[in-house]
Amino acid sequence: MSRGSQTGLTPRGFAGCHVRRRASGSVLEVCRCEDRGLVLNYLSRFVHRPHPGEPMKTATVLILSLSLLAIGSPALAQSKSKRVRVKKLSRVATPTTNVTLAKWVRVVATKVTGTTGRWQLTASGVQMMIITDQRADRMRIISPIASAAKLKRAQLLTLMKANFDRALDAKYAVWRGQVWSTFVHPLSALRRWEFISATKQVAALVKTYGGSFSSIGVVFGGGKKP
Repeated sequence: MSRGSQTGLTPRGFAGCHVRRRASGSVLEVCRCEDRGLVLNYLSRFVHRPHPGEPMKTATVLILSLSLLAIGSPALAQSKSKRVRVKKLSRVATPTTNVTLAKWVRVVATKVTGTTGRWQLTASGVQMMIITDQRADRMRIISPIASAAKLKRAQLLTLMKANFDRALDAKYAVWRGQVWSTFVHPLSALRRWEFISATKQVAALVKTYGGSFSSIGVVFGGGKKP
């Protein structure tokens, strides 16, 4: 803003616009407004009641100039609004289905059998199963590790600790007399990179069972091995 000018707020109903005046009180400029009628109505006050000593033609020329500027504002605003909507829509990911998952399975697996929604495969050198339920919007990857029949309390505590600080997205679980490496996730929200990472983590928990009990080799909080 130039020296000798000041900013004044406009009356209610003239939202989004303001007026700059010279120190003498005459109008210097008005910001763009989408409502040309509102611009003209407001600025007409300065035509009928110009500041003493201010030529009438100054306010008149100002109104005409601002009216021309206001003509393009709605089109520009609408164009910007459309670009924002398109950008937001492009960020919305397509929901993952069994059809999508079937393609990803063949990316990570060296061997695949079974049916849609219930695949048996080998990934990262480990046998695992992928089970989905589209109605419940869930999927899980499971891989058997060892019998749970002879697990002692200390060993169970070790698995629980590992699930907290060193098993990232994949976890240890006990089901039907077996210790399993598992990964559970909403099906529709699953992304390709998450699925690929999940198969690697499930395989890692199988391979590190009895050792580091780690899915990615990182320990939360830098704690000691369980």
